[in-house]
Amino acid sequence: MQGVLVISNMYPSRKGKSFGSFVKVHVDAFRRHTSIKQFVVANTDQRKGLPVLIRKYGSLLLRSLWYSIRKPFDVIHAHYLFPTGFIGLLCHWISGKPLVVTVHGSDVNKLARKNSLLSKISGFILRRTSAVIAVSRDLGEKVVNEFGVDRGKVHVINMGVDTDIFMPLDRDECRERLGLPLKGRVVLFVGNIIPSKGVYYLIESLKDLELDDVKCIILGAPVDEEYLRTLRGLAESMDSDVEFLDLYRTLRCQPG
Repeated sequence: MQGVLVISNMYPSRKGKSFGSFVKVHVDAFRRHTSIKQFVVANTDQRKGLPVLIRKYGSLLLRSLWYSIRKPFDVIHAHYLFPTGFIGLLCHWISGKPLVVTVHGSDVNKLARKNSLLSKISGFILRRTSAVIAVSRDLGEKVVNEFGVDRGKVHVINMGVDTDIFMPLDRDECRERLGLPLKGRVVLFVGNIIPSKGVYYLIESLKDLELDDVKCIILGAPVDEEYLRTLRGLAESMDSDVEFLDLYRTLRCQPG
């Protein structure tokens, strides 16, 4: 096997370190554990708006097609069903190499259900793959039941965790190093601070608690600044202990 062509509509950059970071983790792990080459074609631009979308996905399409002609690979791995999976399908038709698509959630649960055309395109892509990787059992069942994909080519592979970084440590020592109270309850949210993560409802639920020793920490990349301002306003209007921390400016609690 010579290599893998990896196509992703999300990938980290200096400005957006959390943007598709899970794809980079996958790429880096593959490099550590195999000698197979990876040719990564990815979008790093988080901006929205029709002109930006046309430019960045047009670039992703052209670069992917170029790689599919010029690079020595044996399989195409597309992260996300649309538009990346469709681009991967075009590369499959050009190169004749098998296509594997990983569905991550919003591509199946939201985008594919936006309208009937996107639903038909999604099914068209999925049924022409050599394999589909679903990051949860629920997604795998939806791919089979809603899009008519052969169950035999759907593989459920949950997103991994690097246990060299994430591991149980002494609770009191961690709290002390992070400046947290040794007593009391801590509710922690970790993720991109965007509406689809439900952070608003988490903060709002604190007002119904009958406990007075709860601290809520929102730790993540402020992808949507307007949404972050809304969350801060909600937290300030409540008599609750809510703290916002930028994911990349926070001291990590690690051994040593």
